[in-house]
Parts: sequence; structure tokens; C-alpha cells
Amino acid sequence: MTNIILKAQSCCQIRRLLKGVIISSMAIIGVASVSLVTNFLAVLGEIPAGHLKPFGHHRPPSVPVVEFTIDNAPKPAEFYEKYVKRGKPVILRGVLLESNAYKLWTDECVRRNFGELKVRLEGQKKKDMPPIGNKLRHFVDTYHQQGNNVNVVSGLPTEMYRDMVVPPSFGACGELSRRIVKVNIWWVGGRSSGIIHKDAFNQLSCLLNGTKHWKLIEYKYEKDIYMHPEPGNGIVGFSDINPESVDLMKQPKIRNVEWSNITVYAGDCLFLPKSYYHQVNSEGTNNKAVSLQFSRFDNED
Repeated sequence: MTNIILKAQSCCQIRRLLKGVIISSMAIIGVASVSLVTNFLAVLGEIPAGHLKPFGHHRPPSVPVVEFTIDNAPKPAEFYEKYVKRGKPVILRGVLLESNAYKLWTDECVRRNFGELKVRLEGQKKKDMPPIGNKLRHFVDTYHQQGNNVNVVSGLPTEMYRDMVVPPSFGACGELSRRIVKVNIWWVGGRSSGIIHKDAFNQLSCLLNGTKHWKLIEYKYEKDIYMHPEPGNGIVGFSDINPESVDLMKQPKIRNVEWSNITVYAGDCLFLPKSYYHQVNSEGTNNKAVSLQFSRFDNED
């Protein structure tokens, strides 16, 4: 029995020694050897759950997000007090289904009624150059072409406002409506995946076509997601982690992060509080959303 205990202690010591040598060597070896190191650590049982997998594999989603329909959505005052003021996200299911934007904004309708309106186009990657012209008809005529990676990321032209409805909890009048900062449109012709980041303003993101998968992270976990502040006042920023392949050996604090996993469908709106970190995967060959961004209400009663 004594010999077995001594052998066990020796194995533990060897294991700790080998682990220390491997980890300390990571700063010296080349990139090509990282997978070799990973395999060594896997043998030692030291690879954390979710390592080199998409964000969220480190632990199951555990932060619930409340959902309403158009029939039981809170009144604007309650919506502000319970969700805007407290920084809690909300899903509003099916609140756009009767809007003209949801029912009528087909490619043909947009080309015919709004084709000459100018919008901002950008590539999914910096190397992607927008097509010639920045009118909506140029985008509609080209965004389904193979190899075209250009999206509409723009302020919504005011001529298109009339087809949008105001989600019930936001209210068509009152303080919230007077605090609208931007009305934007995102239109993507295929699958897209964003980085983990936070925005400066509260927003209602309303989906007209396609599907969006949102991963939400509360502001209190900012220190654990390796936030990279953008120049300026620090109210916007992004995470340095790669959401498609999280390196939990180099960025171990991510294991502390609890998160929400929600899916938004065409006709739904999501209220996302200011500074709430999020990562979005868009699906569908026609993914179109309109976002109302409104005041932070900082230091206001």
C-alpha cells in the first residue's frame, strides 16, 4: 500500500512538472507547435471545456431573457422602469408582422419604390470593395450574385420610415420617442458573423427577414472578455477574443462569463440595453433589420 501511495505521489509530481514545462514552453515555440502543446495538455486532462471552439462552449447559457408578444407587451412606462432603466434585454415576438416593412419590402418593391435612395455600403471584410454606386437599386441588383460580400449598413432613408411600425413598449410619443438618436438598416445577402462588442446607445433591433442568433453578455463581465476600448470616451468597445475559436489557454477568464443565447426571427424585435456585449450570427439569403437607437439616460431621473 505504501508503494502505491508513493507511486501516485510521484505521478502527480511528474504531471505537475510536465505541465509546467509545456506551459512555459508556449512562449518560446512556434505557432506550428501550438497544436502539439494542446495535444500534450489534453493528455494531462488540462484542456478547458470549449477551448478553440465558438464562444459559448465554455459553459451552457444560463441568463434568461424575458419574452413578450404584442398582446402582453409592457406599457412604455413599465418598459422603461423595468428594462431600460435596469439594463435588461427583452424580446418582443411578432410585433412587426402587420407592418408594411415586413409585408412589402421585397426586392422588387424596394427597387421600384426606394431604388434611387442613397445608402452606405460596406464589405463584410475590409478587403471587400463596395460595388459601383451607393443607391439601393445597385445593392438589390447585385447582392445575390456569387462572391458579392457587400452589405447595407446605413441610416434608414427617411422616405422608408412610413412603412415601419413603433414596437408597442416603445410608444409612439413621450420621452423615449424624443430620445431617438439613429434609425439604421442592416441588410445582408448571406450568412454573417460579427465580433463581440458593445454599443453606445440603447437599441431596438427589429428583424424583417432571415434569422439572427444573439449571444448576450452582461456588462459586469467586461473584465473577463478582454475588452479593447475604442478611442474616445470608452462607451463603445469590442472583445479581443475570436468568437469562432476561443483560446481559453491564453484567455482563461472567459470561463467566468455567464451568457444568454437567443434566436430572433422575422417579425421580432430585441431590446438591447446600452453597453450590453453581444455577438450576432445572421442567417438567410436575405437578412434585413432596422434598429432604433435611443438615449443612454445616464445620470437622469
